[in-house]
Amino acid sequence: MKQQIRRLIPCLCILSLLFLGGCRALFELPIDGLTAYDTKQYAVASKLLAEDYAVEKDVIVKADLAYKIGECYRRSNQPEKAEEWYAKAVEYSNEPLTSFYYGLSLKSNGKYKEAIRVFRDYSLGNPSDRDRATRQIQACKQALEWIDKPTDYEVISLKGVNTPASDFAPVLFKDNQLVFTSAREKAKGEDLYGWTGEKHSDIFIASQNKDFSISRIAQISDTINTEFNEGTVTFNPDYTEMYFTSCGSKNTADDFCKIYLSRWFGGKWSTPEKVVLFEDGEEINVGHPFMASNGKQLYFAAETPEGQGNKDLYVVTRDDDGYWEEPINLGPQVNTPGYEGFPHISADGKLYFASDGHIGMGGLDIFYVEQKNGKWGEVQNMGTPINSSSDDFSIVFSPYVRPELLDSVEAYGYFSSSRKGGVGNDDIYRFELRIPSEPIVVEVPEEPVSEPTPPPKEPTPPPKEPTPPPKEPTPPPKEPTPPPKEPTPPPKEPTPPPKEPTPPPKEPTPPPKEPTPPPKEPTPPPKEPTPPPIRVVVPTPAPPPPPPVRVVTPAPPPPPVIIKEPVIVYILEGKVFENVRKIPGDPNSSILSLESLPATVIEILGMSDNSSMAKRIVTDNRGEFSVVIEGNSDYRVNASKPSYFKTSKNVTSKVPRVVGEDTVVVKVELMLDKIVKNREIVLDNIYYDFDKADIREDARPTLDRLATLLFENPNLKVELAAHTDSRGSDSYNLRLSQQRAQSVVNYLVSKGLSSSRLVAKGYGEARLVNQCEDGIECSDEEHQQNRRTTFKVISEDFNGF
Repeated sequence: MKQQIRRLIPCLCILSLLFLGGCRALFELPIDGLTAYDTKQYAVASKLLAEDYAVEKDVIVKADLAYKIGECYRRSNQPEKAEEWYAKAVEYSNEPLTSFYYGLSLKSNGKYKEAIRVFRDYSLGNPSDRDRATRQIQACKQALEWIDKPTDYEVISLKGVNTPASDFAPVLFKDNQLVFTSAREKAKGEDLYGWTGEKHSDIFIASQNKDFSISRIAQISDTINTEFNEGTVTFNPDYTEMYFTSCGSKNTADDFCKIYLSRWFGGKWSTPEKVVLFEDGEEINVGHPFMASNGKQLYFAAETPEGQGNKDLYVVTRDDDGYWEEPINLGPQVNTPGYEGFPHISADGKLYFASDGHIGMGGLDIFYVEQKNGKWGEVQNMGTPINSSSDDFSIVFSPYVRPELLDSVEAYGYFSSSRKGGVGNDDIYRFELRIPSEPIVVEVPEEPVSEPTPPPKEPTPPPKEPTPPPKEPTPPPKEPTPPPKEPTPPPKEPTPPPKEPTPPPKEPTPPPKEPTPPPKEPTPPPKEPTPPPIRVVVPTPAPPPPPPVRVVTPAPPPPPVIIKEPVIVYILEGKVFENVRKIPGDPNSSILSLESLPATVIEILGMSDNSSMAKRIVTDNRGEFSVVIEGNSDYRVNASKPSYFKTSKNVTSKVPRVVGEDTVVVKVELMLDKIVKNREIVLDNIYYDFDKADIREDARPTLDRLATLLFENPNLKVELAAHTDSRGSDSYNLRLSQQRAQSVVNYLVSKGLSSSRLVAKGYGEARLVNQCEDGIECSDEEHQQNRRTTFKVISEDFNGF
């Protein structure tokens, strides 16, 4: 059902309320599988084609059947089965896009590394489509990075609501109710939709308990739901108005999806009335309404000729008289050539939406963007776990957090996803952004710290002329020295130590137990008594204290000298111009001048293995842009703008830098040509051998460039024409020119382009560009001017199917 939601199918089938492309009465049972496939009844076609595959013997035919079965499952949003059948087809299929779609199914199943390998092989074999393959490679690389670094959101399946059928597009109603869309068994109507095999969708309402469990589910109103598709609801601030999408009616067999309004009156919802948003917009698909909190602005998705591509987001304002003003496209910063839908404005003013045009993880991803000073900023992917490899879409935030959750939850809301592990095709999930728990702080008592020991005082300086101590102590005398005969005068200077002091005993002499006996021959006393000597005591200076022990700690070695490499910033600066032709409206005339082209989308893709860059920006009002890129990488720079041919250039940051400079600037200029519908553009250097229609080798480079142009502009449908000169019969020239035009178409199809985008037309000699008609003599150069191959754009809204 989500597949219906996001792909507004050209056949205008009643693709789920999301206005997938209008509605068509249910197809009758087809005769065979190919008929079911051609009429886009994929649920039926996949079964019938599988029966044909089982009995087919030719491997080429089997591969073609396997490819178509894979397409059925891809388009009905069953990527696992799609992968299985593409794998069977890839070896022998004649369809060049088989391996590309095989890579997409691997990506949708979360097998990113395998998908990268398949996309690389595809780009090598299909250089004309290298940009598209590289974009998918970079998306896979970024998906792996997002998986490694998930956000703080927590995702919970909403039990009690999800069923095996598609359940999606939740929206909060009043305090504790949830309104959503579902194709469950209780939906009205009996017919099954041939695209998905499910019932048509209705709007349901569920009551929620405080623990988010569901207590009751019922259809919202008999006046709202019909046997056709309804869904994607929004309410005004006081819940008195309900806007929703509806596709299909009993009055016509082929309806477009529109937004309807129902009012709460007399205790019930009134009969819906169509909301007219575009003048003469009956053939414009409109859906996915969202009412802003001010009750005056309505955001929605629509497919218009002036849009960026598939579905774009718009906003419309209701004036004071209740009338809607002219819708405003949100611009190239938000909208892409892909699909954008399911808008939602959160309480903090951010715009959330689903897209498969911005770089994502697979299928639809949810993005957000902020508006500052009236301009949208850079679009951001919400990453995992909100996004997955499957479709993720229709996110809504609760405008406030319940009081009992304020301590643990910062924000919460709901979204839809077809991710693995669900109950049905699409399921509804609740998400919470939890407040991180504060870390527990454990106080550890500090250990007492002793007072540091003061350093020793400076030692007392020794006297100026100290008596040098003896090298060894003098032993005490055995007996007292007799007094001298005459008193010894005090020495003027300290007595110097003996020249040869008596060496000390090897061991200390123990003190005597008894007095030492006098010597055998004592010294005789003096004949006359000697008066006692006058003792002059000269204080001996105290020996200096020992010097403090100095513990010398070796100085730590100097830190190593680390020479940091300078941080080099690489910047890509560019400007986009429009080619102004000498003859306005003639794409074959010479270029007269260049004019800057503002609001041009610039895509920068890293082409080197070491790069994962995939950046999308928009030029300013001077057509200029600037972005930081990675160094030592090659890049592909694409420039695109509605109603202009997309163009590309290769650039590289593998350039030498100036010594001393920390910035390297890479410059690029791109020129775009305006698309002029139904005007032939001559393809130069397309020649044929005489009486031949085969594509010569010298014509291949020109046709390869045309193939690249058509891959870069997937919404274009073109006519390939061949013309002859006037020589030869009219019938012969007409037949030969048709063969040559068909040869060009066949060559482009061999490059992977869909044959439904290419029309071969031979004009023979009916459109000569000069006077060289029958009977008029002309030079070979003049005849050559008529022998030309051209292409012209006949449609700008080819939808890819």
